[in-house]
Amino acid sequence: MRDEDSVLYSGNFYNNSNLSAPGIAGRMRRLQDSLKDKGTKLVVIMYPTKFREDWSRGYYGIPYNNLNAYGDEVLRYLRRYDVDYVDVRDVFRDADMKAKDIFYHTDHHWTVPSAFYATGKIIDHLNQKFEANLDPDGYYRDLNNYTIETYSHIYMGSQGRDAGLIYSRRLDDYSFLYPKFATNYHYYSRYKGGKEANKDGPIDRTLIDRKYLDYADPYDREMNNSYLQGVVRFDQIDNKLNPNGPTALFIRDSYSSPVATFLSPMFSRIELLWSLHFSPTGDGSIQKMLEKKHFDYVFVALALDNFTNEGTPFYTDDPKAAENGDADVAAQGQDPAAH
Repeated sequence: MRDEDSVLYSGNFYNNSNLSAPGIAGRMRRLQDSLKDKGTKLVVIMYPTKFREDWSRGYYGIPYNNLNAYGDEVLRYLRRYDVDYVDVRDVFRDADMKAKDIFYHTDHHWTVPSAFYATGKIIDHLNQKFEANLDPDGYYRDLNNYTIETYSHIYMGSQGRDAGLIYSRRLDDYSFLYPKFATNYHYYSRYKGGKEANKDGPIDRTLIDRKYLDYADPYDREMNNSYLQGVVRFDQIDNKLNPNGPTALFIRDSYSSPVATFLSPMFSRIELLWSLHFSPTGDGSIQKMLEKKHFDYVFVALALDNFTNEGTPFYTDDPKAAENGDADVAAQGQDPAAH
């Protein structure tokens, strides 16, 4: 489906989450409680799905992939359970940005400049909520300190590939953003089957890959995989120039790849695991990992359609409690939406 700005949308007849809003919030609260003794701060980051009534122009197609009511309910329960969060949808709404400004026309992902803008707002939140003192002079959030390398009419996203070029009407522009300032990283990645890879060097040689520019067929040119390879089972960014900075874990999907890249100058180590595939059997391996490692921050950072049972594979051993929420957990917070 396509709106008046030629922005494409995915169709869906139903809310595809198989876990209720109290269930999601209950898991987040259990995760937060398990991290508390280590001094680790949990932040839930809710990335947007493409359709939203106040930024999609002239689109009234049915069905559409609208999960915003479900997302609002998840956030209501997070407030009730006193779990910190960033609603990235509000970041764009407050800036009066529209779908054509946030997302690719032909893909469900947000653009790299949109991710950069949202990362700045996430930094603001961490500084205000936790006195994180990240980027106190605003240097890393200043777009003037980055090279913007744009390629016009080069990207056919997944929605465009499904619909075809004639219906899509266009190819998207794609922009690389990378620092003008010095960076030096070790980047490790692990794939399905155990294959591993290592890279050393600046951001634009380690965390960013331009190989898709060489693909002649636009249907094969998956530009969204240019940052942190889109998403892999597990990867880790070690900042050689900031060894004493804070550490973070992303329990994430592909939306977090540019966000983690833009956060990396301020952190000493960022580890990222793909929630849908790091623990595919739901056996608690994320919990075991957190028992062995310490992080200053844990970000559960997911697009709305990944707030599911598979997308949050931790604290799954008590389905009844996870589905309905615990009375003692609920009693700890006051739900402002109830008033």
